[in-house]
Amino acid sequence: MSSSESGHAARPRLVRSRRGRLIGGVCSGLGAHFSVDPILFRIAFVGLAIFSGIGIALYLVILLLVPEEGVSRAPIYLLWRGSVGEWHASADRRLLRWLVIATAVVAAAALLALAGAWLAGTHAQLAAWAVVAVGAVLVLSAFTRTIRWFVLPGVAFALAVATIAAAHVDLRGGVGDHFYRPQSLSEVRRGYQLGAGRLEIDLRNLAFPVGTTRLHVRLGVGQLVVLVPRGVCVATSARIGAGYVGALERSSAGLDVNWSEHPSPPPGTPRLVVDGNVGLGALLVADHPVEHGWGGWGGENGLFTSHYHPVALGTNEACFPSVGASR
Repeated sequence: MSSSESGHAARPRLVRSRRGRLIGGVCSGLGAHFSVDPILFRIAFVGLAIFSGIGIALYLVILLLVPEEGVSRAPIYLLWRGSVGEWHASADRRLLRWLVIATAVVAAAALLALAGAWLAGTHAQLAAWAVVAVGAVLVLSAFTRTIRWFVLPGVAFALAVATIAAAHVDLRGGVGDHFYRPQSLSEVRRGYQLGAGRLEIDLRNLAFPVGTTRLHVRLGVGQLVVLVPRGVCVATSARIGAGYVGALERSSAGLDVNWSEHPSPPPGTPRLVVDGNVGLGALLVADHPVEHGWGGWGGENGLFTSHYHPVALGTNEACFPSVGASR
């Protein structure tokens, strides 16, 4: 037998170590198996968890598929077909019990956060009373061990309510992608509203009369698009809880945005006033179609960064005919 074969045969069986373990013995077991310092594997798992998220999933897979030191079968087998004696002989039973509890708590926190956000966006007063009730339960949890697991879900619920309330998000009006293209002024509604999703109103086929026409649009969370004809002078008023507003060749972004632009049209030019309110997301006023994945806000430079371009959404040249002709 060659030296390489003997070295390979001498390599210990891959098991999760009971000694020097921090969580499940995965890194210490890998270190013993490959004869390297376990700290290298710990650094690798933390790095993968931070930069790609795969580190956590990979750790859990090894935890379930690799047996513990002194136990012949992997935890996933013991969970489904292992005998009572084998299961009680494994030190993983406490770890897996805590993992199940932690998973349930995180899932409950996520569900309560969604419920809190939806309640705050549809029934603000009821959400406020619910936060008071959750606060009372959290106070009781400081004295009662049986409900201490409610702290994280309760805090998640309260934070979701606070976020939606601070951004003045109104989630009434439904969910999804809604598209409207009226063919005459009589078909234009007094206002358009959507709770969450993408709301698009295409007014490019309309012949607006001389004077001022007002359009009220409201969106809770998502993207709100208003398409306007080029022969109309467009004025825009926007209130954004957090996000971006792009009105033809003007734009603004940030938190609690209260933005308006009211150019005066030349004599004989129709004027459209767009009054928009978005809780979290973007309001876009354009004279040409805007794609769902429009890159004018967000992108690589941050959520509220505008990749500004003078003709990204339009020129509003009906308000400034001499400027439009020079272009």
